[in-house]
Amino acid sequence: MKKFLFALLAVILFATTAQAAQPVRIARLPIIFLCSVPDSETCAALETKIQRAIHIPLNGTL
Repeated sequence: MKKFLFALLAVILFATTAQAAQPVRIARLPIIFLCSVPDSETCAALETKIQRAIHIPLNGTL
C-alpha cells in the first residue's frame, strides 16, 4: 500500500511540475472608459501600472 501511495504521489508531482513549466501568455488590452471622467493623465498612469504589473524581467526566464 505504501508503494502505491508513493507512486501516486510521484505521478501527481511530475504532472504538476510538467504543467507549470509551460510559459504563460497574457494579453494586455487598453482600458476603455465610457465617459471622460478620468483625464488623460490618470489614464496614462493606470496604463503604466498595468504594464509594470505584468512585466516579467530576464526575457521570461524566472
